[in-house]
Amino acid sequence: MVVSPIVYTTSTLGATLNNLYDATPLDTSNICVSLTNTYDWRWNPSDGTNTNLTPSNYCSVSNKTTGAKVSGLDQDLQIKKQPTTRAETITATWNDDPEHTLFANTIKGTAYLNLVPQRPKIVEYYPNCNSACTNAAVGFKFDIPVQYGNNFSFLKCDNSTCSSYSWVSNSYNFTD
Repeated sequence: MVVSPIVYTTSTLGATLNNLYDATPLDTSNICVSLTNTYDWRWNPSDGTNTNLTPSNYCSVSNKTTGAKVSGLDQDLQIKKQPTTRAETITATWNDDPEHTLFANTIKGTAYLNLVPQRPKIVEYYPNCNSACTNAAVGFKFDIPVQYGNNFSFLKCDNSTCSSYSWVSNSYNFTD
């Protein structure tokens, strides 16, 4: 079985991508022949299965139905507002026909989702450089959520053109 797109990369967090995923069952004796896609599927991100649903912290798949069955076609992807450093696995699992219990949860296809956000940009800051006191507090706001930690450096301009700079102490506190 093939899930398409096999690999999808986006930098857009907090969005819904309509009709993104499709599952195509293939004939085992001839993989060039796709079967009619009228089966019942379960779509799960991050290696979930239809018997052990573990919601993803990063995305979800719509599981839209056609009639009484979850379709293998045109599934929407909802991306949450949290980036991840690893690829999410999107799994489509065949969920049809209780008479074939030997095949339940074994016929499936996977795809990979990379959530790679853009680099954060400062959209607001204070104080204004022309009116700052030497001991003024520094504040800034990014255009996307960021995780605070030891991944910031503060630099002090050594002259009015900021053509040279020096490091400022790494001792600082963050507030949301």
